[in-house]
Amino acid sequence: MRAPNVASYPKYIAVGPAEISYKIVFVTGKKWLGMCSLKKRTIWLNKKQPRTHLFMTFLHELIHAIEFESGRKIKHKIVYELEEGLYNFFINNVSSFSFGKARE
Repeated sequence: MRAPNVASYPKYIAVGPAEISYKIVFVTGKKWLGMCSLKKRTIWLNKKQPRTHLFMTFLHELIHAIEFESGRKIKHKIVYELEEGLYNFFINNVSSFSFGKARE
């Protein structure tokens, strides 16, 4: 599988129960690669990064969203390890990947 391009990402993604959705917002001109907010239920991704890094950043911020919704603190070192493990899983084991549709 190749990492998805910007146009392939959904506007919303379900995290936890189907009724909990996070908005996906692409930005430019930021020094950071990605951010996740529980309060706004939003994941921001800096689209000025290579596809591979963008997908890794998406997975990283998704892990934070899951962390926030579960109410369990995950050490940042573990978030990076999970990001890398999930990235390798998708790239090496999934032939094609498409996002489902989450409710707004």
